[in-house]
Amino acid sequence: MRAFTLIELIVICVVLAVLLAASVPRLQPAAQRLRTEQAAVDLAQWLRIARERAVAESQAFIWRWDADARRVRLETAEEDGAAADGGPAAGSGLLPAQSPPVSADLAVEILQEGQPAACRCVRFLPDGTSDSATVTVDSPAARYVITVHEATGHVVLTAGSAAD
Repeated sequence: MRAFTLIELIVICVVLAVLLAASVPRLQPAAQRLRTEQAAVDLAQWLRIARERAVAESQAFIWRWDADARRVRLETAEEDGAAADGGPAAGSGLLPAQSPPVSADLAVEILQEGQPAACRCVRFLPDGTSDSATVTVDSPAARYVITVHEATGHVVLTAGSAAD
């Protein structure tokens, strides 16, 4: 019966460590791309929730990007002024009024009619329509574009090319 010597085991461990060290840098861009994709999916889902709540509750809802906290807040049109000053937001027992924060290494931009939106918000009306808006989520590894169609309020998420 032949067994491994201590030197053979050490050589195998060193080879495995070198292979692992060489593969880690290749995994970092993939991890960054996945973080960017997850953030874009989350933001698109919060846009869809705002539209669904506006229709279901027959009142205007506002999807607002809070750049300082790096999260989305949902507000009703009536709460808009109060929530902008730190007042209550449109939460319910089943749904929080704000999303988890988005990673600080991702850039989030809200455009309306090709220009940066002053309010960083998208308004959804009870009839299913909304403000026309484009939300981009950028990282060095990936870019995702979320489009909100004005006439239908539908939210479409598409993958773009990596940010330059």
